[in-house]
Amino acid sequence: MADAAAQRWRERNPHLQIAGVQHGYLTPEEQPAFQERLKALQPTVILLALGVPRQEFWTADHRHLCPSAVWIGVGGSFDIWGGVKGAGSGLVLQQPFGMAVSPLQRALALATDAGPA
Repeated sequence: MADAAAQRWRERNPHLQIAGVQHGYLTPEEQPAFQERLKALQPTVILLALGVPRQEFWTADHRHLCPSAVWIGVGGSFDIWGGVKGAGSGLVLQQPFGMAVSPLQRALALATDAGPA
């Protein structure tokens, strides 16, 4: 889902720089390499769609890797941003961070917005 959302964001805003996309199903053996990658990238914004409360715990445990980043738990928003699921009737997307969590679609995306060139 994060890949689809990242692709749609790139299409809509060519100035958006996405530093990386990572699914949220890392094994314990894969965690150290991912954490080193995250530390090296130092993104400005980190969007986590791991489900509540997992994304909040992951943020609390790993915030030290990118202390200047803005960390945002976005629940199941990648499903909507990626065009897989609709927003549902009557739901306004002005503040997409309040979307319901989809436990089957979990991902982690790292985004850096460099602004207009």
